[in-house]
Amino acid sequence: MWEEWVREIDRKYEQQLKEYHDRLIAWEQACLGFQEKQRRQQADVDARKAEYLAHNPAAVLHYCKHVLAKSQYPAGFPKSCVLEYLLDSKTVIAEYQLPHISVLPITQASRDGGVDAIAFDPDPIRGGKIVIQAKRYTNTVSVSAVRDLYGTVVNEGATKGILVTTADYGRDAYEFAKDKPITLLSGSELHLLEQHGHRARIDLVEARKLERNRDKGINAFGSPSDNHGLT
Repeated sequence: MWEEWVREIDRKYEQQLKEYHDRLIAWEQACLGFQEKQRRQQADVDARKAEYLAHNPAAVLHYCKHVLAKSQYPAGFPKSCVLEYLLDSKTVIAEYQLPHISVLPITQASRDGGVDAIAFDPDPIRGGKIVIQAKRYTNTVSVSAVRDLYGTVVNEGATKGILVTTADYGRDAYEFAKDKPITLLSGSELHLLEQHGHRARIDLVEARKLERNRDKGINAFGSPSDNHGLT
């Protein structure tokens, strides 16, 4: 009885020892396969890096496509583009088919430093989210409006803010905007918009009327409103 028990223990031991050796061999083979895969991948990376540093057009475009594919884009922004590499100037050009301006997100106008429009500049270096405010005023725009815009730019995580008005800005407003990512566009400069295909007009009589109605809480149609947008 005791001898049979010992033989059974020996049999199980031999079986488990064989299973252990089989698993060990499988694990060693998997390690070798993984190490070989890593070696090939690293060799491919090193080769692509060498080609990129040598300004090989195909390698440069491959790297740029990989970076753009991993990048985060604003909602509605196209995620595909046509890339071209200019070897003489070592410049990569990314051409996006941008959506029409009519589909840009528009927020409801407000009198508390809100956002009238949001635009996106696709330039990979200087571009980004742009906050736009429009104020139809007949008097000089105070520095508080510029401060509100700057606070909105920071709160929205934007790269730039643009304040457009039919009037002009005081010296303190320009001083505050100096060295900040803020552009102040006055009524005398609205003609610049036409150079970019956007027509603007200034009607001071209409502006004063709308300003009085705004203070009363109504718009030009007799309905409650606080719209101060440009036309």
